Amino acid sequence: MSIFSCAPGSWTFFQDPEITEEEELKARRVMKERIRSEPFHQSLNATEYETNDCNLQRILRNHYYDTEVALNQWHLWVSWRHENMVDSITESDIAHERTESILAWRGKNKENMACCVVTGRFLDPTHREGSHASFRKFIIKTVEDGMRDSNESEQDKVCVIYDRRGLEFQHIDPNLYQFCRSTIDALRMWYSDRLGVLYVLHTNTFFWILYLFIIKPFLAVTTTNNRLIVVEFSQVIIH
Repeated sequence: MSIFSCAPGSWTFFQDPEITEEEELKARRVMKERIRSEPFHQSLNATEYETNDCNLQRILRNHYYDTEVALNQWHLWVSWRHENMVDSITESDIAHERTESILAWRGKNKENMACCVVTGRFLDPTHREGSHASFRKFIIKTVEDGMRDSNESEQDKVCVIYDRRGLEFQHIDPNLYQFCRSTIDALRMWYSDRLGVLYVLHTNTFFWILYLFIIKPFLAVTTTNNRLIVVEFSQVIIH
């Protein structure tokens, strides 16, 4: 079993000072007040979910409680959600993708993190019924649903299990990836801090190429201690 740490704290010479609970509350109040009072932010007509304490706290924490920077990022996040009509995606929009079972939330690990299982062997680029657009909606809704649920949990980090068992080149759809690439990049930007641990099962040479060019950069941009753990399938149960 190999463990790779891409945490910023593993190479920085100092850590930012701890912020007090009172300072956290004050920063959140300032942010909420500006969202309510400034026309630029009012124009978004943000939902209750988009302005709840959990999301504001997360964005503030990711930007070291700099309210100006955090507010700008919040505006971009809400704009992205509205442009993609995230809250309007229905189950009927992604019915085929649900049956493919390529991406699904399944239980929790021993650290109480919600687990998202990703597989590729069920993807049939030649005969799949869903469109690229519906697959894109499926990715967005699945990730967003998981983030919303974890907001209500004591553990806001999530676990991703990438099961490569049975994955062959015939299951890879380059056109689908290119179509969804900007969406994947956006989800990485907004939610990479929620990743607690990534398990990768059944690796080969192709995986290590994927690791160098996609997975490693993904972990490197996060603001928390993340782990990449390469394991055999039977070992997952110990985590």
